[in-house]
Amino acid sequence: FAIAAGLVAVAALIQSLTGPSLPVVRGRPDLVMVVVLAWSMLRGSGEGAFVGFLGGVLLDSVSYTPFGINAALLGLLGYFTGLPEVNVYRGNLPYFLGTAAAATLVYHTLYFLLLQALGMNMPPIYDT
Repeated sequence: FAIAAGLVAVAALIQSLTGPSLPVVRGRPDLVMVVVLAWSMLRGSGEGAFVGFLGGVLLDSVSYTPFGINAALLGLLGYFTGLPEVNVYRGNLPYFLGTAAAATLVYHTLYFLLLQALGMNMPPIYDT
């Protein structure tokens, strides 16, 4: 768990310091989510939930969103993406990438819906 905690801490630090100023096709990299997805797919749901919750707490401590949203969503994301057996992901790149894409879509949809429900203004998806 020490390696996972270190990876998540470094990812959260890099994301909070350079994320907004590092545009990637009018978006920003979500490094913590990448670490959580990779860890849960390789180590299973128990470790995935722990790493997701830890990464979410670190993101919540440096973001403007209400505390706990990232921790809850990333914890659930780590748990559910780690549920399939570890052997399912090994050597099956399309399944791995498809799961990562679906998890990313679900995470950001729930994130935006929760922020909308709490009355926070959302930035536009693209500038006109």
